[in-house]
Amino acid sequence: MKKTAILFLTISLLASCGKEMSPEEAAPGRITLECALPVTRAYLDGTSFVWNANDVISIYNGNGFGRFVNRGAAGASVATFDGTICITAPEEGLWAVYPYNAAQAYSNGVFTFNVQSRQSANRNLSGQYPFIAHTAADSRRLAFRNVLGGVAFTLKRNDICRIVITAPGGEAIAGDIKVRLGTDGTPVISSVTNGTNEITLENAQGCFATGTQYYVPMIPQTLSKGLVFRMFTRESSEAVQTVSSAKAIKRSTFGILKLIDGKAAFTETPANCYIAAPDSEFSFEARYGVSTEKLTGTFIMSVRWESTGTAEAPAKGSVIRSVIASGGKVTVKTGSQQGNAVIVATSVSGTVLWSWHIWVTRETPAALPVPGHPAMVMDRNLGALSGEGGNPLANGLFYQYDRKDPFPGAASLSSDIRAEATPALPAPKDPGSLHYTTSYATTHPDVFIICSSQEFETNTLHPSETDSWNNFGSQKSRQDPCPAGWTLKKDFFVSYIQQDTYWKESGMGRYDKGADSPWFPACGYLDGTGQLADVGRIGHYWLQDVKHSLLAGSTVETRQEQDFPAQSVRCVAL
Repeated sequence: MKKTAILFLTISLLASCGKEMSPEEAAPGRITLECALPVTRAYLDGTSFVWNANDVISIYNGNGFGRFVNRGAAGASVATFDGTICITAPEEGLWAVYPYNAAQAYSNGVFTFNVQSRQSANRNLSGQYPFIAHTAADSRRLAFRNVLGGVAFTLKRNDICRIVITAPGGEAIAGDIKVRLGTDGTPVISSVTNGTNEITLENAQGCFATGTQYYVPMIPQTLSKGLVFRMFTRESSEAVQTVSSAKAIKRSTFGILKLIDGKAAFTETPANCYIAAPDSEFSFEARYGVSTEKLTGTFIMSVRWESTGTAEAPAKGSVIRSVIASGGKVTVKTGSQQGNAVIVATSVSGTVLWSWHIWVTRETPAALPVPGHPAMVMDRNLGALSGEGGNPLANGLFYQYDRKDPFPGAASLSSDIRAEATPALPAPKDPGSLHYTTSYATTHPDVFIICSSQEFETNTLHPSETDSWNNFGSQKSRQDPCPAGWTLKKDFFVSYIQQDTYWKESGMGRYDKGADSPWFPACGYLDGTGQLADVGRIGHYWLQDVKHSLLAGSTVETRQEQDFPAQSVRCVAL
């Protein structure tokens, strides 16, 4: 008959940067069992991995598993864990896994782990992505061994906010791995499924810091063509640094790469949307959207409108303090408030040559994985000032199809209340079928275009091939409304929203089933006459096909658009 016993385990974590340490001796002690689940993490102290207070591990013995908690202080390489598990004999063998996961897949001594393709920046392997460790023993003393390897790097610049690491040889550096223990107790990876050769690294606090070593856990193996680091700044500059020779990712070791941006040449990535923080200044080359063509001659910059996403119009200059043109560059100084604005370049005669959306936010949008797809989706609607579920500032902006310039969205989660702008936008206008063109839209960025004709093919803009959002010949069209590093490709959205999100009435939106993020707010849309509708009921999201949009409410469906509405956009990481 099985019985329940309390086991007191002395645990030693053997990992270090570049070497393994020998286990240290420590006497077990009796500590009161606590069942609350704290944050699970270990951290790096200098060059040695040490246990944190209240770290949690999983203990398996073939009959089931138990949750064991460290009751000691932080900073010890040897810690005493306690918990309960059913045992049949005192000498019964044990397997152990760090970190604790109640849903851990286990079968006949083989464990399945996920090496994340999207990771938060780790200065010490703590927080959202702890370093996986595994062990087994016939005694009550367990010496953990690390499962993964990886790289560690430092940066010279302090304005890099996103890094995409790729193995150009095609090797999977992230994915689901099956792990067993070899005869000497060393973890062995027996298979990899859902593998990807790319890891996206972001910092939840904003941009990466200088003088800090960041760690990126990866699947151990030899990378035939090394690694490629694509680095993105907040102001949309991009650089590529290549470690071109074959590189071995060794288990329990981090290859140190110093100043990966030190010799990288950053080049500006043209876009129609630029992200900036409040009370900041940045510049970009004046180009015709996502193209190499620059504005030439004399042009004058001005603010067409600005909005803070609320029902109250902001004071002039609260989002954009000033914008000037000089030497072919546009320099923007942002105000003290979060918000969105459209700035325009006009000729001396007053004709609008081009316009840009400036997204002023304290939070850099993050890329979140999509279940069953290699894509990474933005954690908020384009133009949203928050990614928090239930916050009306997460509604974002509205776009007519094939247009790069937005319109203010909803200021409420439950009522058809528009976010106000300064100055107020002009009334919707039908310019006539001869002007249903991206050329007209470009010169009238703040005019909501009404198409009175009931003929569907006429009831859309007529863009050139390079202007169309639905341009499969390139990753981004000239009119693409997303910031640099993001695009509109969303061919997986229907199945994702239908299968992997659920409707939350109190939250007035759909949530990812894996967590309460990302959130797809039911922020309504602007119908063909420019009137706000459906707020709190449905979120209207453009799909890649001009004729179709996704209606995400208590039910999910696609709709063939018969007018020319303005709807939400959710960008996807390139």
